[in-house]
Amino acid sequence: MIDSYGGETYFRTIAVPPGGCASGPLVDLYITKSKGSRGYWWRGNLDSSVHWVMQQLPDGEWQAVYTTYYTGTPIPTWTINGHDSFNMSARSPQAYMVIPATAAQLPLVVNGIADDYQLPGTETTECLKGKANYQTVTWYTKFTHEQVDTPAYVGDTICAEQIEGADISSNPAHEKWYFAHPLGLVEIDSFSHGIQIGEIKRAASDSAIDIPPVRRMPD
Repeated sequence: MIDSYGGETYFRTIAVPPGGCASGPLVDLYITKSKGSRGYWWRGNLDSSVHWVMQQLPDGEWQAVYTTYYTGTPIPTWTINGHDSFNMSARSPQAYMVIPATAAQLPLVVNGIADDYQLPGTETTECLKGKANYQTVTWYTKFTHEQVDTPAYVGDTICAEQIEGADISSNPAHEKWYFAHPLGLVEIDSFSHGIQIGEIKRAASDSAIDIPPVRRMPD
């Protein structure tokens, strides 16, 4: 995708074995970007990348369960060598919901609580419970139908507006992800970093994320 500053961000979905503290089949949304790009992910940093790993629940919902990432350079003062691992351990079913259940009716608002286990300085897929410090955070998602107009796709999408950590930060992560059936992710708006990406430049998918044709609520 091309961001609003002209930088390229690349997304690839890859089937991965069980990891983190999850036991079922997982999909890794692997995000990288062009050198020198100001855009998503870690705007302004070079060579940053992230593995955002999700599991699909029996009702069709996709829920994030762990992530590993490299912040790129410059390295923030709160991390070690720019590498970090997180396990998102949901205390409530709605925590870290990224895509709603197949039978969901939109609009839909969910609020969840999770324990985020962080291991700075390394990227690991092992379960971090009992091995790393954690903080409890809130996760808010509002699912709506939204129209988008990008060079690769024009039409209806499932929009997931996500806010992470509003209870512990004055500037929480706040983004909108737009999913189109059957393409998948077609646009991201990052309000906490002031950037928009939405032009698909290239695609590589070993395991497609199934975006359900979610029904609208009656007017």
